[in-house]
Amino acid sequence: MNSIMIKKTIMCIITCVIVCMFSFYMPQRSLAQNTNDDLLLDFIRETFPSAVVYEEPKTSDDWIVIYDPEQKIIGYATITSPYTDDILGHVGPISLLICIDTRERIESVKLLQHFETIGLMEILAENGFLDTWNGEAWDRAIEREVDAISGATVSTQAIIDSVKKRLGMMKAPKK
Repeated sequence: MNSIMIKKTIMCIITCVIVCMFSFYMPQRSLAQNTNDDLLLDFIRETFPSAVVYEEPKTSDDWIVIYDPEQKIIGYATITSPYTDDILGHVGPISLLICIDTRERIESVKLLQHFETIGLMEILAENGFLDTWNGEAWDRAIEREVDAISGATVSTQAIIDSVKKRLGMMKAPKK
């Protein structure tokens, strides 16, 4: 009886460890490159609340054009993935949404998809790491020196490199 109880206890512990590991590494939010329009618009509205529609880019170096209810351009955006998927955090690529205003200054950098430690990425977002580029002209942000954060060096360096690489691929937005 004791050996059966010990085996069941061990199996229960192993199961709990496996479940915890999978839930620990689940992404906070998920957004694939070819995503549901409503989900991408929700992310865009976090930066541009009056956004009602956007126009997909025609080429990989064009911006997503964002419109308000009067069909006036209120901003632009780009997604780093799949163009920066070769840049890896601890667990894999980190997909970002970079939004700029009509003056071509960065308004926000948002996490779209990642497989890093959720708590760590939440801390980076809450502590303003993703705001590092806000207010910077998008074409000058490429040269900006940004330090990785100790304790999250690999993840933050992946974000820095992804922002720089993607912005380096872009051409000026069409007005």
